[in-house]
Amino acid sequence: MKLPIFEIVKQAYGFVWAHRAEFWKLAIPAIVIVSISYAVISWGSWVIIGEPQSFGEHLEKTTKPSITDFQSFFWLWLAPMTVFAIVFIIVFCMYSVAWHRLYLVPEEQANAAAAYRWGGRQWRFLFNYVKVVLMMIPPFIFVFAGAALVGVSAGAMVRGGVEFGTVFAIVVAFIVYILIWLAIGWLYAKVSMVFPSTAADAHMSLREGWRLSEDNGWQLLWIIVFVALPVGIVTWSVNYATSFLLHETGGTTPLTGIFLTALIRQFFGFIGTAVGVSALSISYKRLMDAGAAQPAGAAEGMGG
Repeated sequence: MKLPIFEIVKQAYGFVWAHRAEFWKLAIPAIVIVSISYAVISWGSWVIIGEPQSFGEHLEKTTKPSITDFQSFFWLWLAPMTVFAIVFIIVFCMYSVAWHRLYLVPEEQANAAAAYRWGGRQWRFLFNYVKVVLMMIPPFIFVFAGAALVGVSAGAMVRGGVEFGTVFAIVVAFIVYILIWLAIGWLYAKVSMVFPSTAADAHMSLREGWRLSEDNGWQLLWIIVFVALPVGIVTWSVNYATSFLLHETGGTTPLTGIFLTALIRQFFGFIGTAVGVSALSISYKRLMDAGAAQPAGAAEGMGG
């Protein structure tokens, strides 16, 4: 069975719209928690160390940056943002699990209090994400290393006076960039069915997720891409606009201003998460239903 790409994309957006009341119930706590965390950490860091751009300018003007400079940057900016990343990942896992269950376990009412209670289901979901990320590192390094070798060769051609060397290097860099993301996207798509499975307490392994997506790796990749495009463009536009507003304040934006802009960004960000999660849940259910309806012998004889 081949997944219908545009039908699933349309269904994912339709599901989020049809369940907009549930979106508010589940998303508001996530949006508020993430926005408050970001605002407090960003504002506190800005007050103590200044904007990251200001710190970068300081290092550029300093002939020999001291170890104190880098320690200050780590403890007053990088470390707090790491804390924020941890908060975001925890909230993202709980929200994603709750939204998967909204589609896959429809008899279960959307309940924010239950959704934001960390337990075994959320741990399994997080562990699967970690395993997927680790799985994608080796091919990423392989492709990146190949790109570096080609880049070095192109650079040698430029230094050797080969006129098309610069153009060649740019074209190769672009192609490799696309290939890297295609490889990462395809790998993610191939095992992505473990996420709705975990949320629905089906406990699917990465290998089983790979098998379930057999013959549908590219379909799942394009579903993910086309689902992300519309909301991604809107989210990028919102992020650009809010960043511009923050920059125009000269880095003296009060805590309230940072919090409000974070609220706007996270609102669109969690809409995107809801649509993406819906697409995975819809794909998972279709593949599971197709597998259940298929004779056992036919299922075993399926090729790659």
